[in-house]
Amino acid sequence: MNGRVPRTKSPAQLVAELEALRQHGWKEMVFVVDDNFIGDKRRTRALLRELIEWRRRTRPSMNFLTEASVNLADDEELCALMVEAGFMKVFVGIETPSAERWRNAASSRTRAGPGGRGADAATARVGGDGWIHRGFRQRSNGHLQATV
Repeated sequence: MNGRVPRTKSPAQLVAELEALRQHGWKEMVFVVDDNFIGDKRRTRALLRELIEWRRRTRPSMNFLTEASVNLADDEELCALMVEAGFMKVFVGIETPSAERWRNAASSRTRAGPGGRGADAATARVGGDGWIHRGFRQRSNGHLQATV
């Protein structure tokens, strides 16, 4: 609805909402929904630091999951902050199984490619799940078969 206009909550606002959940007895996972949780790393780090402090004060039973681009694996500090803040899972979307298509995409967010170090490094500290998007722009005739 808002197109390319980013919408963010302040760390204080998110912590207040999580605290309300905690006070009502919530103990399950919380999906922190964002197209790319690490899109603005400065804001993400600030949020994670506030979450870490809140967790130290309150010892909540809940943990978190989110969605991020594969280049999360390139930032060890960010991975460590996510683990300390209680993130247990990260969904990573993969546009195509074709290494050639990944190279052609020339995106810094997806440079690791299928089978690259991104999958290994990101899941070493935070559990990772992934999926393949069928809408890649440079799809070849064998794309769907390779996906399956």
